[in-house]
Amino acid sequence: MPEHRKPCYWMLLLLIASGTLVPVADSTARTIAVPTDIPTIAQAAAGADSGDVVLVSCGRYLETNIRLPNGVNIWSSTLQPGCVTIDGRGRGRIFVIEDCDSTTSLFGFTIIGGAGSADDGGGAIYLRDASPRIANCVIANNSAVRGGGIYCAGRSAPQIRSCTFRDNEATREGGAIYWAGSQAGIIASCRFTDNLALCGGGLYVTGGTGLTVRECRFTHNGAANSGGALAVIDAAPKLQNCVMAFNWGGLGGGGITCEDAAPILSNCTLHANGAEYYGGGLAYVRSVVRLDHCIIAFHTLPAIDGEGRYRPELTRCNLYGNDDGDGDWTGVIAEQADLHDNFSRDPLFCAPNYDDFYLEANSWCLPENRPFGQGELVGALGRGCAESGADSERGTTANPQSLLPPGPD
Repeated sequence: MPEHRKPCYWMLLLLIASGTLVPVADSTARTIAVPTDIPTIAQAAAGADSGDVVLVSCGRYLETNIRLPNGVNIWSSTLQPGCVTIDGRGRGRIFVIEDCDSTTSLFGFTIIGGAGSADDGGGAIYLRDASPRIANCVIANNSAVRGGGIYCAGRSAPQIRSCTFRDNEATREGGAIYWAGSQAGIIASCRFTDNLALCGGGLYVTGGTGLTVRECRFTHNGAANSGGALAVIDAAPKLQNCVMAFNWGGLGGGGITCEDAAPILSNCTLHANGAEYYGGGLAYVRSVVRLDHCIIAFHTLPAIDGEGRYRPELTRCNLYGNDDGDGDWTGVIAEQADLHDNFSRDPLFCAPNYDDFYLEANSWCLPENRPFGQGELVGALGRGCAESGADSERGTTANPQSLLPPGPD
């Protein structure tokens, strides 16, 4: 096997130009080319040592059960998902990453056709006691009992950035990701679309307190039971600048369902999520939920509903267009309508029916347009919209429920 003792200089330039913060291997590390040096990704990974880079040429690879050793980096040659597709063809999960730290990475792949075992999780990627960096990946059309796309458990704290999760399915929890990692991990700038599960269509979080979900979008995900976009069970994740729109939560929690949980939502936008019975935007049981500077708009059920001794705490939130026959601030949040600078105004999204949740210039959710704004944005996204035709594209008066995935028969 040819060995190159120094990584190619052009790779360093590419990493800098792409803005991807990746430490380049030291002078003793190898760059192992697939298929030039080694024919398969699995064989190359098995023969790699800590610090090595497995560099995969563009193309389609039919592989499963690729085990990633600690400190090994597997990159597509362009670091972009369109370069390399790894297809499991339903014959097993694709990546297994165990006992690894953050010097391990997986960048720039499309991962499809992975299937978890009959009694375990992770259709595309299985993580246990592992904290790799995963970025610029498309993870689509994978399936498992839990975590159709990614299963994360044990002392794991991966960093998952700029990935797209699409059309993954779990027969139980976590259509795209099942997260039971006990350490402080990050999911940032990711998109979750058309993923399905019994609970937590996009993301299922349990048994951990350290997860941060930042600048992610959850659209058109579905759950047969609850939690169309997200289910939080006995956990306390932080959600920042996230959009959850047009998700279907089965019985309840079109956007989010919480049980024995303590999530914090900051600058999030929940729009036109749906459920059969309760909590169009958010449903909770025995949970302490905080929402700061959030928009909850255009749900046909009460936007927030639940049970337990605690009530959700809303600060500088905008509830508008949620229809349960009585208005926006009803039920468990009725007394907060006039507290904590909460308000009810049309958020004036640019074009929500086209997943554009930026705000028109005169939106009260922009800090400059309301007297108590104090320089703070409400919602996930700031001012946007094209100068011409913005009003005709907004569609806020259309029936947003027509864009929801179908509910149960």
